Amino acid sequence: MAVLTAAYEDNRQDGDIIYYDILAAQTIYKGAIVVTQNANGYLVNATDATGINLAGIAVENSVAVAGESNGDRGIRVFLNGVFQLPCTGATQGWVGQQVYALDNNTVALRHSTTNYLLVGCVVGFVSSTKVKVAICCPCQTGWLEESWSSSSSSSSSFSSSSSSFSSSSSSEST
Repeated sequence: MAVLTAAYEDNRQDGDIIYYDILAAQTIYKGAIVVTQNANGYLVNATDATGINLAGIAVENSVAVAGESNGDRGIRVFLNGVFQLPCTGATQGWVGQQVYALDNNTVALRHSTTNYLLVGCVVGFVSSTKVKVAICCPCQTGWLEESWSSSSSSSSSFSSSSSSFSSSSSSEST
């Protein structure tokens, strides 16, 4: 590629919501934690599996259609924001810790998962079954992966040069 010698239209778009093509036969519901598959780049529901990368939270529903091909459908996905997500056994002590996907609707602390699909950082405790999680697509911001060992109780960290999050809104309902 050569250096620019004239104006260039880069077709910029805002980055809060992005459209992704969906893998055939996948039904995705609004509010689902969604990922892209490394093998093909199509959007699927999150699982505690390898070979996937966090895309974000589904903005809308998309129901599978018989006989469709990969990419025949797509949906919009939130790349960042604070979302109230289901969990199990949460306490106020979860605030400030990173959480990982168990499935397309549930997050957990790292030691409760197998493949460590990082979803975000807890910014508010709602109840033992719900936490508020700051989602920032890892490809856009600087995530600092928490160090983990069975003997360590060090706190995790989340870093973003363009965003700051507070747990003061944890009493809001969504």
